Amino acid sequence: MVKLKEGEYYWYRIGDSDDYNKTKKISNLKSKLKHCGELTSIRTYGIETTRFQGNNYISLFIGDSEAQPIRSIPKATIRKLIK
Repeated sequence: MVKLKEGEYYWYRIGDSDDYNKTKKISNLKSKLKHCGELTSIRTYGIETTRFQGNNYISLFIGDSEAQPIRSIPKATIRKLIK
């Protein structure tokens, strides 16, 4: 489990047509990602799935209040989110 520091959020954007969204709860990420297909690749600040690939990938990272990436979410945590 990743602990957020003061001023950090989990950020996600599901494909090109979505907006950036933030949450403080990792459980919210799991519910948002459950219909996105099987995990095929983990990027520095995102993932690819069977439904979201190439430039239409899913952004997924820990960032500040303005959606600027601070750090990646660990691969082990991402694998638990996409089951």
